[in-house]
Amino acid sequence: MKSVKRFLFILCGLLAFCAEISAQTDDRPRTIITTDGEVDDADSFIRVLLYANDLNIEGIIYSSSQHHWAGDGKGSFLKPLNRSQMSGPDRQPKAEISHRWIGTTWVQDIIADYAKCYANLLLHDKRYPSPEYLNSIVKIGNIEVEGDMAKPTEGSEHIKDIILDSKPGKVHLEAWGGTNTIARALLSIEEQFRDTPQWGAIYKKVCDKVVLNIIQDQDGTYKTYVAKKWPDIMVIYNRLQFFCFAYLWNNTVPEPHKAYLSGEWFLKHVKENHGALGAHYYGLGEGYDLNDPDDHFGEPEAPSRSNGQLHDFISEGDSPSYFVLFDFGLRNISHPDWGGLGGRYIQRKDTPNVYEDPQVPNAF
Repeated sequence: MKSVKRFLFILCGLLAFCAEISAQTDDRPRTIITTDGEVDDADSFIRVLLYANDLNIEGIIYSSSQHHWAGDGKGSFLKPLNRSQMSGPDRQPKAEISHRWIGTTWVQDIIADYAKCYANLLLHDKRYPSPEYLNSIVKIGNIEVEGDMAKPTEGSEHIKDIILDSKPGKVHLEAWGGTNTIARALLSIEEQFRDTPQWGAIYKKVCDKVVLNIIQDQDGTYKTYVAKKWPDIMVIYNRLQFFCFAYLWNNTVPEPHKAYLSGEWFLKHVKENHGALGAHYYGLGEGYDLNDPDDHFGEPEAPSRSNGQLHDFISEGDSPSYFVLFDFGLRNISHPDWGGLGGRYIQRKDTPNVYEDPQVPNAF
């Protein structure tokens, strides 16, 4: 009898030890978000905060794109890629002090509403990050012009430090806007180590560790720099599939599912009496940035103009970049070609580290 008791005592001790080790082990995907602040970025950010218990969010970085940039005070930009940057019948570039820039406080505003919900979120999962932690990882990256990677910034240096740290696991760098701040971080690594004996080891470490989750190619810095200098980095490039969750959803979502994207559904299940984050979620005609002449979705007349309803779903075009990180047993985080909530991608034969939409092979 004493032997049985001793065995049970040892077994309980081992189980407690294993439970403690398990509690200390955090294998949630590591990720850094870069964003240009479009309305769909705001809604994607609200959603990702509700999933923040399943992710290790290690950076939230303001960045630019061809659609949104803060300006350098000189009215300059790199390339006239955006139609709104053109003027006149000859489509000559139009100089602008800034272009559709929403500023560098909207992330913190949403985190403030997250703080109001934080106690309730903790009742469901203690792994939800604190508002203080989230605010501490908000950084300003390369925002001056489209494709800006001229100099290191607080945001690019933060990305660089995460890439070079000694923590295990891959780091998924999400490009909700341009890839320029990420490119600047990689350029800073190259500049620091390229002419040193450590370069080979550093290059391998970075390529083994980094995964680029790109929503469209919004400034060209992947093509012009990353693909040339870091060709072995894994890339998941979503050029078209994200549109089923973006502005063109009405053309792609099956008819029976459209009711869940209607203003009526959103009012009942998201906007009213569902906490501060739900109330903050932007719908059609709710005025995300009425100072933006191209924000046609926020204007009060937007619903009638689009044959929609007030509060209708607008877009979360950037959410698929982190959908691929969720563990539903599909293992698509390691095998994007197997398919998952973020889409299914094909592996390029000429560049096996790049996974892209089946409809547009060799898009890069």
